[in-house]
Amino acid sequence: ARQEPLRSPPRASMGDSSGPVKLFLGGLAFSEDEGSLRAFLERYGEVTSITVMRDKVTGQPRGFAFAEMMGVSATDLEGNHTISPGRNMVVRKAVPRGTPGLDPPPKDSATMSARLFVAGTGDLEEGDLREYFSQYGEVTSAEIKRDRNTQRSRGFGFVTFSREGHARAVLQCADHMCKGRNLAPG
Repeated sequence: ARQEPLRSPPRASMGDSSGPVKLFLGGLAFSEDEGSLRAFLERYGEVTSITVMRDKVTGQPRGFAFAEMMGVSATDLEGNHTISPGRNMVVRKAVPRGTPGLDPPPKDSATMSARLFVAGTGDLEEGDLREYFSQYGEVTSAEIKRDRNTQRSRGFGFVTFSREGHARAVLQCADHMCKGRNLAPG
């Protein structure tokens, strides 16, 4: 698979690059493993460790990982990167659980993605999400997350728009009802 970042590799001057930087890698395809992530990240700097988070019972990947790197600044890597065809990997500086006073970046910030998490999908199908959200702009993909064993909906999904402005328009509306379901995009 061809791997292309949506951003250029960082410049030689990387600012805060004196110590190790721990990164959160989200939105991973379940086929991604430590080796493929290492190959991608090594283009940016020295990778000292990668941990793909796995389900404790099944051992299956959970779709996110943590990486520790040297010689880079988290701000050089933060954002969306294409690592698997059709999938955007989100890279953020890892924040320890329970860190007080840290809020997620505002949805209208420069890091906003055209991909939205959608809670409350219940028994809706991908086509239902695509049809509903297309009133805000071109939907490039709609995905309902399913249990791997039963294939039943897990009650949430993702909608990706062709432009960030379409995602912003969704977030401007408070109420989203689709086939009797109160959806909560965010």
